[in-house]
Amino acid sequence: MMKKHAKSIETALKNELLSRKNNKLVRMLRLIWEKRGRTRNELGKALNISKVAVRNEVEKLLGNGLVIENVPIRAAGGRRPTPLSLSPGLFYSFGIYIRRGWSMLSMLDACSKTVERITFNENFATAAEGLEFMSSQIAKLRKKHAVSDEKFIGVGVSLPGILDQKNGIVISSPTFKKDRDFDIKSFLKNKLGVPVVLMND
Repeated sequence: MMKKHAKSIETALKNELLSRKNNKLVRMLRLIWEKRGRTRNELGKALNISKVAVRNEVEKLLGNGLVIENVPIRAAGGRRPTPLSLSPGLFYSFGIYIRRGWSMLSMLDACSKTVERITFNENFATAAEGLEFMSSQIAKLRKKHAVSDEKFIGVGVSLPGILDQKNGIVISSPTFKKDRDFDIKSFLKNKLGVPVVLMND
């Protein structure tokens, strides 16, 4: 549900390894994030670097717990390539789905896998009331799973209706009939302090 923000890797990974002097590692992490399961060979081609350079950079990422190796891919012959993915606990995002009388909150890890999902049978009189409620539930999940500010990278919100997705504004929605031109993006960003993406259901 969360769109991949260009600077989310740097925001989430406040690690000395990922300073400006290590731009190659940041680019490698982005590639692995964009397509989970990339192999060393694929990374080398994408970055136009040698096999030795790829091996050295991946070893740094593995050694610092930033990526993990998955089950090797079956190959017709020779050495089986090993797909890579980000370590699941590197960062987390949350997905909010709100309908009239029903809503759901999902917590996702760095591999976009669901850590926990909760549903609610609530009717909210206004958008502000609904988003206040969901913000409080996000705070509870963050506390339960010990998600620090550094590892909390963003929120995605899904709603039916007429939306200005670019600016994060709900022009009109059957979920919040009393509200018009409600700026969800600004409301949640002020509450939670992270990027917010609005999507149409």
